[in-house]
Amino acid sequence: MRIFDRSSSFSFSVWPTFKRVAACGLASLSIAFSVSAVGAPIGYSVRSDADDNLYQIDLATGVATLVGPSGFGKIEGMAMSPAGSLYAVDPQASSPQLLRCSTVASTNALCAPVSSTTLGIAPSTSPVGLAFLPNGELYLAVNATIYSVNPATGAASNRGAPGNVAIAGMAGTSPTPSCASGLFALSANANPASLYCVNTTNGTLTSLGPVSPSSLDAGLDADRTTGLLWEITNGNPSQAFSIDPETRATSTPIIVTREGLPIGGFEGLAVQPSAAVISAGVDPFAIPTLSGSAVALLALLVGGLGLRNAGRRSY
Repeated sequence: MRIFDRSSSFSFSVWPTFKRVAACGLASLSIAFSVSAVGAPIGYSVRSDADDNLYQIDLATGVATLVGPSGFGKIEGMAMSPAGSLYAVDPQASSPQLLRCSTVASTNALCAPVSSTTLGIAPSTSPVGLAFLPNGELYLAVNATIYSVNPATGAASNRGAPGNVAIAGMAGTSPTPSCASGLFALSANANPASLYCVNTTNGTLTSLGPVSPSSLDAGLDADRTTGLLWEITNGNPSQAFSIDPETRATSTPIIVTREGLPIGGFEGLAVQPSAAVISAGVDPFAIPTLSGSAVALLALLVGGLGLRNAGRRSY
């Protein structure tokens, strides 16, 4: 018995309806992805030009919540590992080391060296950039030099000096058309600052153009769920905004507040990875993932296409 043939009004009347339902479903799915992509993440930063405390910052609203004392006097570079661990560097310590910081609220010092190993750099008043790539590689910029850092031991290896460009912050995400490494750097001591792509092999910088608004010394990190970069300025008050790494277009800056009052003096920024990034261990911006309902919808669409083709072959 032929279920699908040209004389069957059922098979060919249902197909256009199915196509419309599937199209609506996929359109809704696309809208859902678009809405979720613009959601602002949670960030962490230290008010190194104020009270040296670590704060959690809702980058959608600018509301800062006190986590506790950092335990160090001048933390600047900050970064979150793909697993969600917070790291930092105090370049003005007598023997600078890689630090790991707790994000659990406490009245005790939250940051401590990962080991007794030092970074092998001299104390510096220069700004510092610190960033993880999605694969777990950690990079440090200080004194116009790029280093790779072992997150477990804190040992640093010189990757090269990019000239006279001081780096205020770095951010790591998936490779983009303009930056094959996925490692971005924001210049310091210039207003507006410039965005650069960092060559992780030799430390050279490729200018991508200016970013405005900006500040003379700012924190930078990436939201690996959306691919957007986020900056926090250290003015008074501090402001936070996103940066499109390809166009350098920025979102409307929001003022950072605590208990309803503007606050400033933040240096360094670490964006908290989403649950998807942490659980999957990969960068969902590079490899798109679908929810269970989305997978079911696509399965229905593929199945419908198969039935339609079977109907065409049956007469």
